[in-house]
Amino acid sequence: MTNGPQRVQHLLGQDGVVFTLYGALGELAPLQEVVEVMRREHLGNGFDPGPGLSPNTPAMNSYLTTLGWHR
Repeated sequence: MTNGPQRVQHLLGQDGVVFTLYGALGELAPLQEVVEVMRREHLGNGFDPGPGLSPNTPAMNSYLTTLGWHR
């Protein structure tokens, strides 16, 4: 099945499967803590949807981008 119609298709720019969690925190420090746990425990590598619109959004999006996470 690796070449068949039901093969796993990685997202553009990703080497592995992207597992997303729904929603993201609204402040950078708690978001970084959650990301640290997610990475350590292999719980996911993205948020869907990502951070909502707030004054913290640019910093949070920048942080997630440095990790290569989708949001």
